[in-house]
Formats: sequence, structure tokens, C-alpha cells
Amino acid sequence: MTYLDKNTKVEGRFWLNIENQHFLAEGKVKLLELIDELGSISQAAKKLKMSYKAAWEMVERINRFAGKDVVIKEKGGRGGGGAYVTDTGKKIIQLFKDIEVEHKKWCEKIESDLKKYEIL
Repeated sequence: MTYLDKNTKVEGRFWLNIENQHFLAEGKVKLLELIDELGSISQAAKKLKMSYKAAWEMVERINRFAGKDVVIKEKGGRGGGGAYVTDTGKKIIQLFKDIEVEHKKWCEKIESDLKKYEIL
């Protein structure tokens, strides 16, 4: 009996590290996209079912590692606060998306290459 068959899929996740520190991955990019869409860290956190504190810390970490503001937070007040993703943040999101496309292609190539082992 073989464990590999025609339904075998090669999958994987990737993340970007800076100075051996975890900088960016799928979840953080989703948070950035939601902040950009909703204009609020709090609303983005709710949508992702995470605490505001966790989302805020994630944003702080992304800003620190990027060396520039990726998300700018606006203090609350009468109309409430908000947040927005900067142009740098939008470029980082696009970079991640572009790498994601290439990563998927790589997984598909490896999956196709499995056929040469004549197990499938």
C-alpha cells in the first residue's frame, strides 16, 4: 500500500523574518488588510476574533520591524479614533501577496515532480 496517490497535495506556509525574528505571515497580513478596509484596529480584531490588545501588539511589532509606520493609529475622541495602513504598509501587503503567488507555484511544481518517483 502506498501513502502517496493522485490526491497527494504539496502545501506549506511561509513567513518573512527580519534579523531572525518573525515579522510577517498570513495572519498579520490579514490583520493589515482588515485595518485598511475598516479603518480600525478594534474592528479588524473583532472580525478576526482576537483581542484588541493582541492586534495592537501585532501592529506595534510590525511597525517596529518595518522601521517605518505601516499602520498609523489616530487617538480617539468625540468621533472615536481609527487607524490606517500607510503606503509602506500597502507595499508590504502587496509584497507578501506576490511571494504567496510564487510560493503556490513552487508547491505545485514540487507536487508535479513527485510523479518522477513513480509512487503516484
